Amino acid sequence: MIKKITLYVFVFLLSLLLFLVAFFPANVLWEKLVQPQVNLEQLGLRVDKIQGTVWQGQALIHYRSIASIVDWDVDLSGLLALRVPATLKVNSQLGSLNAKLRLGTSQSVLLIDQAEVKLAGLNALLRQQRVTLDGLLFIKKLQVELREWRPVSAFGMASWSGGNIAYPAGREVHERNLPMFKADLDTQDGAIRLAIRDANASFDVISATLDANGQGMMSITRRLLDLSNEPWSLNSREQDVVFKVKKDLFKAE
Repeated sequence: MIKKITLYVFVFLLSLLLFLVAFFPANVLWEKLVQPQVNLEQLGLRVDKIQGTVWQGQALIHYRSIASIVDWDVDLSGLLALRVPATLKVNSQLGSLNAKLRLGTSQSVLLIDQAEVKLAGLNALLRQQRVTLDGLLFIKKLQVELREWRPVSAFGMASWSGGNIAYPAGREVHERNLPMFKADLDTQDGAIRLAIRDANASFDVISATLDANGQGMMSITRRLLDLSNEPWSLNSREQDVVFKVKKDLFKAE
């Protein structure tokens, strides 16, 4: 009799614990545990409202003047394997994003199924830099693998519809209309490579790499200056690199 009562009590407590874990309010977790430990204001972020549970819910987030609604749905079945798969949806004034995130103890994967960004929505943030953007940025099937929160591989594609842009050139601001660009992201020999070219180019106009040691490098060819109607030496070819920068982005362990 005592064994049965003990078993019933154990089952009841276990069921209660699972119920509390499955339906724990997301706003309580945020207000009591997370918010006191982080200072999002330094990043320009503000969380205005959270509803739902830790595993499935919705949040209203502001980044400066940009409001976004973030939906998440976490699959509890991954907890036993110490991998937490989650589905994310973001809708904002900039556009929309659908993504899947798989968090692990040492390895995580982010997959953006598709995203559409209206670049003109960033102009309020870029006004101080005297930069103006236009057009639509499309991202499709972008996958990034992280180990110890450092990128080790990435694959995907993106395109920019082209449009009117403006940027500072000394004391002046140059206004230009650029064509459509396409970008490919892949990983070769442990290095993440980004290649960008316009529709009429047979070579990469902009290229960037991030190697396993955390060193990033970007180069730009003269063709980008030609498209922007910026002066350069006529003795050079449009494939010639006119700008190159190299920087350590993180240190490999």
